[in-house]
Amino acid sequence: PHDAPDSPELDALLKRPPFSLADFRKPIPTRAERLQQDVERAASNDPTLVRVHWERTGATDEDLARLAAALSSNTHVRTLHLEGNPAIRDADEAAGLTALETVLSSGHTAVTTVHLAGTGVGDGRTAALGQLCTANALRCVKANDPTLRELVFCGTGVGDDVAAALA
Repeated sequence: PHDAPDSPELDALLKRPPFSLADFRKPIPTRAERLQQDVERAASNDPTLVRVHWERTGATDEDLARLAAALSSNTHVRTLHLEGNPAIRDADEAAGLTALETVLSSGHTAVTTVHLAGTGVGDGRTAALGQLCTANALRCVKANDPTLRELVFCGTGVGDDVAAALA
């Protein structure tokens, strides 16, 4: 009301400049910061990180090698979206894909899906990664893993042998 007594708190509030959208905006992380944050979350086994979304981020073989190292002790990440990163390749000097294969074949990772469209990874290596992911999925089913919510075999060439093993 107009006859309310003045208070220093009310005066300070009324003299404060109006809010702007800038007061609520967080700085947008750079590509490198975003990739590093995902690697750190994977390394710390963050239970909220179940999918790594690196689509068209410019991720390189070195980035993939760091992520693979972080995944070696992660039990929550199920899916890697690496699409649209042509610097991820299967050349002889590329250590990232080899590190990912090592992690997938270890039997100690929850990763069951790796999306590689638009990368420099050839069909043969993609098929090999698909087989490792399928083996991980079957291992999770056999262990009755309560965190497993879906299995996607689209484009993996899964045949009757895998279907029989799954059954």
